[in-house]
Amino acid sequence: MRCARDFVHFAADDDVYGLVADEKKGVTDCVALLAARGRKHPSFLRNKPTPSNYQKITGFKDGLSQYYPGREPLLFECGNTIPEIQSVVLEMISQHPEIDSIIFSEDKLAMVGLRTLADIGRRVPDDVAVIGINNSDYAKLSIPTLTSLDNMLYDISMKAAAGILSLLSGQSLSQKVLIY
Repeated sequence: MRCARDFVHFAADDDVYGLVADEKKGVTDCVALLAARGRKHPSFLRNKPTPSNYQKITGFKDGLSQYYPGREPLLFECGNTIPEIQSVVLEMISQHPEIDSIIFSEDKLAMVGLRTLADIGRRVPDDVAVIGINNSDYAKLSIPTLTSLDNMLYDISMKAAAGILSLLSGQSLSQKVLIY
C-alpha cells in the first residue's frame, strides 16, 4: 500500500479521505496479458462515467500505447440494463468484427457480454477473450470462468475500517491512499 497524490480528485476538505485500488495499472496489466496471449484487437466497454472508470480507461489507453503502439483505442459505452449492454456488444462486433478481446469495466457487464457472444456464435476464449473487473462471484460462477481483475474490495474495506478507527482514536491518517 502506498500513498499517492493526484490519482483521484477528492474534495478539498480536511475531513475527506480516499482509499482506492490502482485500477489504472490493473487494466494496463490486463492489456499486457492480452498482448502476451496473441490478441491483436482489444477493446474496452464501460458503463457510467465514474472516477473509477476514468482510471480504467486511462489504463487501457496506456496499455495500448505500450503493447499496441499507434493503435486507436476501441472504447465503447453502454447503459446498465441487460438489453443496453447486449445492444452495445452486438454493435461492437458488428462494426468491428476484428475485435478479439474485450475488457469490461465490471464483471456484471462481462457476464452479459459472455452470453451475448455465445448467442451470436462467438466462442470465449477461442474467438474473443473476455476480462471483467471486480473479481466478483459472477466471475467464479460463469461458464466459461471469467478472467477478472481483482480490485481488492476486501483489502480496501479492511483498510478503510482500520482508518476510521484510527481517526476516531485521534491518530493521523493519509487522506489519499492507493492500494495495489
